[in-house]
Amino acid sequence: MSLERLAEDPMLGIGFADTAAEIGASRGPHNSYIYPLLNTGLIAGGLYLGALVYALGQGIRTRWTPWTAFVVGLTVAIFLYMGFESLFLGGLSPSSIMLGICLGLLLYSPADDGPVTDLRSKFHVR
Repeated sequence: MSLERLAEDPMLGIGFADTAAEIGASRGPHNSYIYPLLNTGLIAGGLYLGALVYALGQGIRTRWTPWTAFVVGLTVAIFLYMGFESLFLGGLSPSSIMLGICLGLLLYSPADDGPVTDLRSKFHVR
């Protein structure tokens, strides 16, 4: 019944009800990339996943320091962890809080560095 509802309207998803009951399983998905798509649909879930990719891209393109390398590495590790556990930016678990901190640090650009405009703006390409 619920999978039929999801098949009827994949753009809006099944909502934030009990996901396991909605999809007819004993447990909900333990994947932070599938869970938003099921609950919020393709549009909002795609925007959520796009925001994660955008933040990682901004962190990679910024000026590299040991701290930046640590934050990018930690974020990649959290993204790998998200493939096996469901966590959102909005939960109060330690993992969700760490994800929010890492995304904020990836998106932070000091004023003296200027905005990230293209790949060569932060790397010294000779």
